[in-house]
Amino acid sequence: MLKSVSHPVHLIIDERTIKLTLSSSDIKFLEKNVPPNQGAVVMVVSKSDLNYKKVVQNMGKKQAPKTFAQPRFALTIEEARQILKEQFGVQYSESALS
Repeated sequence: MLKSVSHPVHLIIDERTIKLTLSSSDIKFLEKNVPPNQGAVVMVVSKSDLNYKKVVQNMGKKQAPKTFAQPRFALTIEEARQILKEQFGVQYSESALS
């Protein structure tokens, strides 16, 4: 879907209800397939998983620098949107926020 537009696309991934574990082959696949217009990725995580996720991100940067280029973390969807608004100038319509 990202490849269908030419502008940067920032992502919010809600990981609070899943236990996402990437293998080294998963990471290699992602690295090979990062769209050129992928922007920042904000992962919404539970507070108890935050430190673990940061460690995994730091390790991932060594193996897949494009995949882990602009990670951000938030505890809520609202916080993730705020990060994208403040750091990347993303604007949301009122309908997108309801």
